[in-house]
Amino acid sequence: MSARAETPHPHSTRVSGATSLQRGLLFAVLLYPYHVLPLVVDTVFVGVAAAIVLCLSAIRLKVPKVGLAASIFIVGIGIWSFVSIARTEHAGPIISQANHLWQFAALVLAFVPVVRGVDWTDTFQSKRFFWLSAFSSLATLTYSLATYGFMFEYTLNVVITMALINQNKTVGITHKILIGSIIILSIFLSPRSTALFIFLTYFIALTLNPSQLIVKLASLSVVFLPIALYLSIDNNTTAALIGYDYNTYIRSEFIRAAWGLLKDKLVFGVGFGPEFRPRAFNYMTTHPLLNDPNAILLVSNHHSIFDTAYRLGIPMAGVLMYVLFVSPKLSSEDKMGKFFMLALAFGMSINAWFEDQAQVVMVAMLSVFLITRARTWLPNLQD
Repeated sequence: MSARAETPHPHSTRVSGATSLQRGLLFAVLLYPYHVLPLVVDTVFVGVAAAIVLCLSAIRLKVPKVGLAASIFIVGIGIWSFVSIARTEHAGPIISQANHLWQFAALVLAFVPVVRGVDWTDTFQSKRFFWLSAFSSLATLTYSLATYGFMFEYTLNVVITMALINQNKTVGITHKILIGSIIILSIFLSPRSTALFIFLTYFIALTLNPSQLIVKLASLSVVFLPIALYLSIDNNTTAALIGYDYNTYIRSEFIRAAWGLLKDKLVFGVGFGPEFRPRAFNYMTTHPLLNDPNAILLVSNHHSIFDTAYRLGIPMAGVLMYVLFVSPKLSSEDKMGKFFMLALAFGMSINAWFEDQAQVVMVAMLSVFLITRARTWLPNLQD
């Protein structure tokens, strides 16, 4: 049965207001072959697309409606940025530390209203959309494999294709197996543990299909447990990590050192400008990320929720967690939303997706999909 002949899901009400150009730019952002061109080109492309969408809304006097919690977080980003810039003579570090939040705000404001105006039952069940996404992902993976020998980073187009392999019912199983095998091979060739973590979330969400409550509790646990672990281990355990898992050791030092500054500024955070962690902390090694002045000023603590609390305060980090991991309504059949939520929880807690320019577009766009679910989740694509 063709996608156009399907009966729309009762919750897939299309919200009018988005122009054809705005919807086209949304699809361009979703289907763009990330990492094939230089990163600066990817960044400019997405930035220009978001700017055009926002300008069209302004011209038509349409105020972006993203929900109260997301609005509070975006306003908070603006206030903290303005205050931080106003009290310093050197804005360079602030721009570097805050630009990912500015991009997040712009993409959410631009694309949440547009996503609400798209018939996703029709789109995700379209052969054309599947193959455009698949070819975009193959371009990204081919470049990554040729350059690095493995999937260097997850990108938005690859994640969308992974979801479509399960969700799209109009493409033959042979073609799905072919595309899926290439993605899985790229994942398992990667030495980065994050790739396997996200594939695990894919398997859990799209195969096991846990309940909404379990997905949300799992996501919140993934956010909190690393922080609790890093702050609770003693010096002997931290020293043991050096020989057992140096990557985890570095992250534990990041969080423990930064906590020394954050604990006195829990409500409003340290703002933008100060280092991500103090240079004078009693670190156990002399790794450059722990004592190089530029590194501690510009390299994040590799836990995006913690870093949000560090810069904006715990209440604002709580608002972000509410937006992403509490407010979305995930139906029993909404496997795609569950995958997005679990992937964000892992990527923002185990790694530094939110502060990584190569990943921030994916974080923002997956967040856009989750924010729209707080009002009306994407439809059941199994029908």
